[in-house]
This record gives sequence, C-alpha cells and structure tokens, in this order.
Amino acid sequence: MHSPAAQHWTVLIQAAEEPLPLSSRDGRMLRLIPANQRLSNDGLMTQLQAAIAAHQLAVDARCMLTALWQRGRAPGRAALALMRGYAYLQDGQHDLAARVC
Repeated sequence: MHSPAAQHWTVLIQAAEEPLPLSSRDGRMLRLIPANQRLSNDGLMTQLQAAIAAHQLAVDARCMLTALWQRGRAPGRAALALMRGYAYLQDGQHDLAARVC
C-alpha cells in the first residue's frame, strides 16, 4: 500500500507531464523523460514512497504542500521536479535524477 503523500505527489507529477490545453508550446510543466527510461505510474509512486522514507522527506514534503495550500497555491515546477528527481535517484538512475531536477 502506498502512502497518501506518495500517491498525491505522483498525481501532481503526472499532471505536470501532461500538455496544457492553452499553451503555445508543448505546454508541459515538466519535461518528459524518454519512454525507455521513464518509470511506470506504480513505479514512480513506489520510488517516491521509498525516497520519502529513505531521505526523510516526509516532513519536508508535507510542509511544502501545507505551506502552498495555505497560500492557495499548488506546487510549482521546482517542487515537482525535485520530488520526481528523488524518485529517480531512489531508483538508481542518478544521471537522470540530476537532469530532471
């Protein structure tokens, strides 16, 4: 079973990788990772959960979300890229983790 934090961050990251309907460019908040290197949705969630536990990110991730919600904002590109980078770092893809942040 995945933690609510891992589930929530995964949904946010997936949404940031989708094209925005009213953009003049490709409209993605986060650049797509090549298909042959991309983690599956379940893999991303699993690695996020492990990264949150291994790197003691639980407090940071929760504080970041809480602070943004209090201001009525959603996590921006930097926060999403950081969490996605931690997932790929946890998966052992160090070079990719550095590029996606």
